[in-house]
Amino acid sequence: MGQSDTGALVSKDGNALNPAETITGSYPAGTVLLTKTTDNGDTAYTELPIKEGAIGGLQASSGEIGSRLTELNNFTTTIAQAMNMVFTGGASRTSGLFEIGQDDTGTATTIRVSQALLDNPSLVTGGTSNAAGDGSRAAAMAKLSSAKLDFPLSENTIASFDSETLTFANAASGMSVSSYFNSIVTKNGISKQQADNTVSAQLSLLNQLEYKNQSVSGVSLNEEMSDVIRFQQGFQANARILSVVSEMLDTLINRTGV
Repeated sequence: MGQSDTGALVSKDGNALNPAETITGSYPAGTVLLTKTTDNGDTAYTELPIKEGAIGGLQASSGEIGSRLTELNNFTTTIAQAMNMVFTGGASRTSGLFEIGQDDTGTATTIRVSQALLDNPSLVTGGTSNAAGDGSRAAAMAKLSSAKLDFPLSENTIASFDSETLTFANAASGMSVSSYFNSIVTKNGISKQQADNTVSAQLSLLNQLEYKNQSVSGVSLNEEMSDVIRFQQGFQANARILSVVSEMLDTLINRTGV
């Protein structure tokens, strides 16, 4: 299960090897859908809510991973767009220094240095003029690290770009690049710790349930061996009593002349 601009992407019959189908509606990745053929032959989808078990855990982890990937894509998109704006003097945000395309949902995996720069590195200039020692463009790029930016860049922030100073106006709720990066790392660490704590708690609960199950239905070898010895001694005592009674009767009947 995924999401496209036109709807949700579904793996038919749960087989990821089949071509994904696009259906109407918005569903998070990992959602399980039940299918039903209507009277007119169409396929209707109904979400199957699963909160527990292995599938529920996989869905929860899928949602968590999706959130962290979104933050990483936003981080990459903002840096790429801001650098492109500075590099092109505000002419483009999707190309220039980096090529990221129009779809920013997967920038972290698709970003690359402009092919034109790779083919001709001399196009990379540190300044806005040909004057010797002009490093204004490089300085503007360096200042982006402390600028308060949106992640991803909002239209207002993009519109605030000053092509003369090569700077953005600080966003009201913006963050610096280092602050947002630290936020991503911290959230990843918290998610990892929560997952470890959940696994530890569930493992402890499982061990307790298994112990209780064994205490009720399990067999203790020590107790069973003690019972065997006790029953064996009881059997021997009973056998001895029967032997004594048999000898007494034999003496009374056969040796007393009765």
